[in-house]
Amino acid sequence: MRALTALVISAFCIGVNAFTNPTFRSRNDFSSLQSAAVVGIDSTTLTVVSKTKVGKGANGGYYHRIKHSSTSTGTDMIFGLFLPSTYNLSSSTPVMFWLSGLTCDDTNFAQKAGAKAFDAAEKEGIAIVMPDTSPRGDDVPDDEGYDLGQGAGFYVDATEEPFAKNFKMRTYITSELPNLLEEEFRLGAKSITGHSMGGHGALSIAFEDPSSWAAVSAFAPITNPCLCPWGEKAFGAYLGGVEQGGAFDATHILNDRVAPMVEFDDILIDQGTDDEFLKDQLNSEQLMAAAEKCGQTITLNMREGFDHSYHFIAAFIDDHVKFHAERLHKKQRLALAETKYDFSATQGKPITCKAMVARGVNDMKEEEIFVAPPKAGEVRVKVVANALCHTDIYTLEGSDPEGLFPCILGHEAGCVVESVGEGVTSVKPGDHVLPCYTPQCGETDCVFCMSEKTNLCPKIRSTQGQGVMPDGTSRFTDTEGETIYHFMGCSTMSEYTVLAEISVAKISKEIALEKACLFGCG
Repeated sequence: MRALTALVISAFCIGVNAFTNPTFRSRNDFSSLQSAAVVGIDSTTLTVVSKTKVGKGANGGYYHRIKHSSTSTGTDMIFGLFLPSTYNLSSSTPVMFWLSGLTCDDTNFAQKAGAKAFDAAEKEGIAIVMPDTSPRGDDVPDDEGYDLGQGAGFYVDATEEPFAKNFKMRTYITSELPNLLEEEFRLGAKSITGHSMGGHGALSIAFEDPSSWAAVSAFAPITNPCLCPWGEKAFGAYLGGVEQGGAFDATHILNDRVAPMVEFDDILIDQGTDDEFLKDQLNSEQLMAAAEKCGQTITLNMREGFDHSYHFIAAFIDDHVKFHAERLHKKQRLALAETKYDFSATQGKPITCKAMVARGVNDMKEEEIFVAPPKAGEVRVKVVANALCHTDIYTLEGSDPEGLFPCILGHEAGCVVESVGEGVTSVKPGDHVLPCYTPQCGETDCVFCMSEKTNLCPKIRSTQGQGVMPDGTSRFTDTEGETIYHFMGCSTMSEYTVLAEISVAKISKEIALEKACLFGCG
């Protein structure tokens, strides 16, 4: 059990680059987070107002309310944050922004639709952030009406007094809050949705800067605020008139386009047929006409019998979470695929790195090793993610008749090519690959590679079973200069390893390596 535990830990840790000794904070525990000094974020402590477990299972998912000092509004702001049980600071988690409507604060969505939304987000592995709808406080301007002032920031940056000083919700939502979430919580790819006034905010913010958002959707949005009483009042008070509001009007933005936004393959909108504000305030038909004009795809679902309430939102929020999650994960995969690695400092030279070295039966520990450059027909790779197989344990516990010690175990991994030896043509530095313990030489005289039934290529089987490369030598040595054997031609429980070219399978960079590594078992 001790050996198994060690191996599980090592397999997980290499997958998250643990050899660089990152600091892992307790899951979903933010009792004392200090902001880094970055543009738009003041170096102040975030305060966790509350933390509530809302997910099933031992780890669950947690809903936080977090207060911070905002440089945009000049006030304290509170936002809600749901983090799924898969959340960990060692990797980036995608996040969906939820913008609420008139009279709401940061809690309404969580209280009235959170049960379904958080469950859906937990299943999809995404976070949800729920900002307030305006700055608040005794010194913050307000209005007697429910549709202006505190609770009604309309997601614009006010230019008119008395609101100009504090009502900078556009900057808060598009710049300050995303930066804070990325710096403090490693929330990366983002999308945006909302209800009513929040739907207006989501659509106009995404339309204004489509490259920054993976997806956009809305519930009963104010689609053409320049032509409705709510918008006319807000734009007049905050901006000086509806003429200045066009840049924040989703319908106006689409009308000014001559082509669709390629960033959005679809835009999802749900609207209740019995919504009391549909005719006079929401104007969805205006948005659809503008979309048709520029060729923008929008899916508008008219939901029979539903009104403007949170009951309507709760009924369909899981559809929206799934819609966002699909596009968030795709954007995150594409971003990872575009990651550039600079291996110029190591190519052609031995690499000093860390590995889990099995010295004997149930005796495995982390050591510093040297990995030689690849020889002809070989590939050296950086191991990014590892998976655990029973074969590793079978060898470690001494049951494998071919088991050799000392060796570096592991054969299920997702890797990036660091360098290639002479004659290698199938892969190049930067390619994403999977090590294959069963190679494929592809030669026409290999009956196994040519067979339609099996690919049990024996080309390098004899040397592989001896724990060495095809030329009969190892690429691993320890700090004493002693040889360390290879395992199954892979040895992925190391930061770097060397494989035969025929033991490497190139894969698409769109596939997450931490998932693709599972295919390595053959």
